[in-house]
Amino acid sequence: MPLHYSPNRSTNTFEEAVVRELSQLDCEPDVDGFIAHNVLLPHIKDRYLPNEHDVILLLPHAGYTVDAKEYMPGEYRIPPNGPIEFRAPGKEFRALKQLPQPYQVADKKAKVLSEACRKVDPLFSSYQIQSLIVVPNHATLVGMGDDHKHLDIRLRIVRLSDLRQVILNDMRGSRLGQTLEAHELELIFTAIGALPSSSEDVVEVCDLRLLESMDCNEPGCLVPMHAYRGEHMVAGVQTEIRVYRRWPWTPVTDRFMKRMGKRVKLLYNTCLENVTRVIQTADLPDAFILATNWFDGETVVELVRRRGSLSASLAAGLILHLARTVQLLHARNIIHLDIRPEHVRIAPHLEDHGGARHLLAGFTNPLLDDTQLSTQTYATGFDASFSAPEMQYPRHPDRGKPQNDVYSIGRLLAYCVLGEEQYRRGLRDNGELVLPEDVTGHVQECIRMSTELRFGTRIASVKELAKYLGNDK
Repeated sequence: MPLHYSPNRSTNTFEEAVVRELSQLDCEPDVDGFIAHNVLLPHIKDRYLPNEHDVILLLPHAGYTVDAKEYMPGEYRIPPNGPIEFRAPGKEFRALKQLPQPYQVADKKAKVLSEACRKVDPLFSSYQIQSLIVVPNHATLVGMGDDHKHLDIRLRIVRLSDLRQVILNDMRGSRLGQTLEAHELELIFTAIGALPSSSEDVVEVCDLRLLESMDCNEPGCLVPMHAYRGEHMVAGVQTEIRVYRRWPWTPVTDRFMKRMGKRVKLLYNTCLENVTRVIQTADLPDAFILATNWFDGETVVELVRRRGSLSASLAAGLILHLARTVQLLHARNIIHLDIRPEHVRIAPHLEDHGGARHLLAGFTNPLLDDTQLSTQTYATGFDASFSAPEMQYPRHPDRGKPQNDVYSIGRLLAYCVLGEEQYRRGLRDNGELVLPEDVTGHVQECIRMSTELRFGTRIASVKELAKYLGNDK
């Protein structure tokens, strides 16, 4: 299910739970559609904030407005007209006049969505629009049925645990009205303001302006990620912005997002010249937004594919500069754990600066986790050739140590010298890398000593590796 979220932030934690439950529809076969969190529908006044911002679900068989009502435990009577009545255990029913009448608000929202469909195309007038009012499982509803047919739009109150099944039952029911194709649903999505109206539109979120989508890959990322060239609207600086989507929610993706957030907070206070610098983060109900400093350059993958390979001296100089950067990180007790060609960027004119102008990124990688995430990552076609062997075993006693980065840097040196095609040809099933005969001397020995498969025979630290590469004193 394509998911899209507006930048409006919600303070309703129950609403987040509702969106998480809806995202699980993505795991069902034959379910495809769009979901928007925090879409601001016009002319809707709901005193129960923040429900002026709506959850909209568009599926081929029907469109839904979904209201999350974070009711306290107890019994509720919700008539179509008149105030909600509430009874705590052992008490009498009393009217809750301060709460909006949910049926009336939901009815208005459904009519707005229905009108938006008709404006997109008059032929969409028979597309079913429904409203769901979702309450926590601890709220008991008494003295009423699910449907109120005297209203123009079908309205239902459902418990959170029943939400998905209600929608699936609708989808698989025999009384389906007009069904819409994906491109037709996207037209409606755009009309209600959940998508930019064109690719040229500028999106602004949390003081960040997203200017241009980037073709950017983040190996091992366990959630949908989109990268943008952007700018910080307050500081006026150019940034790289990555948007990590929370949905569809699973325990693995939830753990990944939490671990990533912790690592980013650690990096926020780390200011090193050649390490990606966190400018701003935004922890939204729907996504985690990470804005870092803009670096004008190409990844080592792009560099090697463009040039074929690097000379031994140029590659050694580049890796020496990178090793010194990693050494500074280790001095701050930060171990990268996933140094690979996609995570190292090089400024133009490499021959002039020799690798001094580089940027190390990729700190949000899932290998920082020592249990479920790493296991999940290696099971999904992740290129493990740049990861030390002990990194592939969650409970290995040497996992997560500085020597893991030593191994990755050594493999990166081999990748630069050999080029991608020859590097892939040299890999063996047991993880060993066989170097061709034309790789000799100092570079060959450095690759061999830093990428020993046995932890105890490998170069012990990045500092030692840097000394070996550059004869540092």
